Amino acid sequence: ATCGPRHYGHAHVFVCGTPDMVYSLTGCTKVVTCKTPADTTGYHLKEASLDTHRWDVTATCATHFRGTPKVTECEEDGLHYAVSGCMPDMCVRPVGLKEYAKFAEKSLAVHNFEVTAECAWGYEGTPSAAVCSGPNQPYTMTGCVATTTTTTSTTTTTTTTTTSTTTTTTTTITTTSTTTTTITTTTTTTTTTSTTTTTTTTITTTSTITTTTTTTSTTTTITTTSTTTITTTTTTSTTTSTTITTTSTTTTTTTTTSTTTTSTSTTSTSTTTTTSTTTTTSTSTTVTVPKLVCLAPADSTGYVVSEYDLIQEEFKVEAACSSEYIGNAAVVDCTEEDNHYKLTGCDKKIYCKKPSISGYDVKETSLVMQNFKATATCSSGYHGVPQVAKCSETISEYSLSGCSVNVCKAPPSTIGYSVSEMELRQPNFQVKVACATGYGGTATVTACTGHQSEYQLSGCQRVEAFCLSPSVTEGYVVKETDLRMDVFKATATCAPGWSGTAKVSVC
Repeated sequence: ATCGPRHYGHAHVFVCGTPDMVYSLTGCTKVVTCKTPADTTGYHLKEASLDTHRWDVTATCATHFRGTPKVTECEEDGLHYAVSGCMPDMCVRPVGLKEYAKFAEKSLAVHNFEVTAECAWGYEGTPSAAVCSGPNQPYTMTGCVATTTTTTSTTTTTTTTTTSTTTTTTTTITTTSTTTTTITTTTTTTTTTSTTTTTTTTITTTSTITTTTTTTSTTTTITTTSTTTITTTTTTSTTTSTTITTTSTTTTTTTTTSTTTTSTSTTSTSTTTTTSTTTTTSTSTTVTVPKLVCLAPADSTGYVVSEYDLIQEEFKVEAACSSEYIGNAAVVDCTEEDNHYKLTGCDKKIYCKKPSISGYDVKETSLVMQNFKATATCSSGYHGVPQVAKCSETISEYSLSGCSVNVCKAPPSTIGYSVSEMELRQPNFQVKVACATGYGGTATVTACTGHQSEYQLSGCQRVEAFCLSPSVTEGYVVKETDLRMDVFKATATCAPGWSGTAKVSVC
């Protein structure tokens, strides 16, 4: 025989003791293969062999994790093995974050950092949280700045040009005296916001006076143009425009011969434009300071905090224990003496380790010391009442007690067997046995099933084997008393005529 698939060892075949009985097979053990844990976060695993009889799995802590990694084999085929010992690097909340509010710290672990917040009242922007640079270092917040208001004002002033002309002409003419007065008034309606509107009213008066004598006619023409500029600056205004034009003409015609002297003079032409632009930008930050605003504690390690309102009268902050902490999180608001609110109730998880002790079958439900739960039974080959006690802050392993090893004892009769007792403690039980002389079969030994109970011997049966007389006895005188092999008794002497020392050997 050889070991079949998914079995290992050295196969042995033992013959049956009597006809029509089954022979026995021993030496092969079923292979137990573990599976990779469903969650390997925090670990780098090297799996050379997942079979427990040639187990070779090692672990190291992944980036942003630290500790002493431990790999524990599975107990049954197809189950997951366990890894433990690596803890994540954690960030802490920075102090002095007056620009931010309503923090939600979903995870402070460096490897999956997730923190959100809002800008506090009086601040604006897009807040962003950046993971810390190392374990127990503060993370950083950016994006919120003080609120800014900008006002711009522009003023423009324009100066117009005035021209005056006087002409005197000497000639023989037909003199026409015309007096024309034209008045034009224009008002424009404009509605704007923060806009400067300029309204101009122009009045033009032309006067011609003609004086005629017998020999001399003197004509004097006076033209006057007056421009008035009115500048009005309004934030929001409405002006109604009305245009009125009035023309009055008087004409007198006289035909005469006269001498006219013409003189032309142009008196000043000037244009001056002045533009003045004034831009004023003012930035002001208005922050309403409540009667008392609570601040976050300097160290919030172990808590996931959500800040909704930090004003003491309306204080609302919620907290929960983070993934590596346990307990009932509570928030205590601030006071006049201490303006930091307080976080209580969460303790860092302490993980208990399995002790290196045999004789127990343990079912571990929770290895966290603060919520430790495990049960145990005595392993095969042990007896007693098992007890499990959780670890402590100073002792990292939980303890097992109450189970003792079974010790076997020999059966009252070992007739037919040759027995050699090497180890009677049941887990390492070792007794060698063989069939005694006169017995045949396959000797087997079975360990006891309880403390101080007897181990069992089987497989050897008495064999009635007889020796036959030798076919040649010449030279001997033989006396056969009992030819049964196990109690053989026969004697011999030299026959007459023969000499020597006769000897008989059992078959």
